[in-house]
Amino acid sequence: MLQRWRARWDGMLASRRFSQQRARLALDGGCTIVAYHGVAPRSSGRLNTKTISSALFEQHLRLLCQYATPIRLREAEIGSHAAGRLRVALTFDDGLASVARYALPLLERYDVPATLFVTTAWTDRRDVLWPDLVDLCRRSAPPSITVDGRTFHRNRRGQFQGVDGAGSLRDAARNGSRAFLADLYRVLAPHQAFRHDEALAAYWRLLDEDALRHLSAHPLIEIGAHGVSHRFLPALPVADSRRELAAARESLEAVIGREVDALAHPFGFATAETCQLAVEAGYRRQYLCAGLDTAPAWEGVQDRVGVNPFVSAEAELFRWYTARR
Repeated sequence: MLQRWRARWDGMLASRRFSQQRARLALDGGCTIVAYHGVAPRSSGRLNTKTISSALFEQHLRLLCQYATPIRLREAEIGSHAAGRLRVALTFDDGLASVARYALPLLERYDVPATLFVTTAWTDRRDVLWPDLVDLCRRSAPPSITVDGRTFHRNRRGQFQGVDGAGSLRDAARNGSRAFLADLYRVLAPHQAFRHDEALAAYWRLLDEDALRHLSAHPLIEIGAHGVSHRFLPALPVADSRRELAAARESLEAVIGREVDALAHPFGFATAETCQLAVEAGYRRQYLCAGLDTAPAWEGVQDRVGVNPFVSAEAELFRWYTARR
């Protein structure tokens, strides 16, 4: 709650700065890559903070076209500070079906290109990513669950914590093995009441292969990889990371029938080792969302700025301006 109020306060300040300095957007130049996740008819901080409303997204696009220049991700070059309008490339992580349903019509209306970084969870016969599954099952699951031999209790905030301070369920899944994730899906399978509420589908349902194939043929859309199961690659054994990176690329190329050379690292973070593994897997462009102060300056690796769902469109555009390179 404190983080949300702080975000709103920062947004108010950013809105004021935007009003004061909007003219500089057309003078200072630079380039920013923006990371979205989902778009829905309404945003819901109760479920997660990754999805924004279609109304807010349209406001982003309107201001983007008015004060900056939308570009394709391939055009975003490190260190491009040429004078002129701010240039902005849009990306969407995870591969949610809501992007095709709610975001694409708005991208078409404003003629703005975007890159979708897609997880290939369908290869494991899954249509929901585990972070969304955990969020959506917080209330419907029993107060205590055991996953892969580890017990987690739900606390007052609805989050599952390990016994004896052993960390959260999300941390365990984020850094865990394929066996842990498989058991997590098994344990939560009987408690997925969200599947009966179509209004919630925008927050979890992934693109299927047919929808992905259709999207990949759209002139405004580029497809990139985001792993297979949204695991935190730096925490995995090297062999597992290699499999995640290679399998994601191979599965996407098999579906869309063209080369996939761009990767957005799950959770927006990478180490030198995981970046090198990605290069070996055939990725020529890599993208993080780690914050400009912590993003590494490796060749072919660029940082992005994540969207703040609690601030106005004006404040968001000013954030993009201050994050420019």
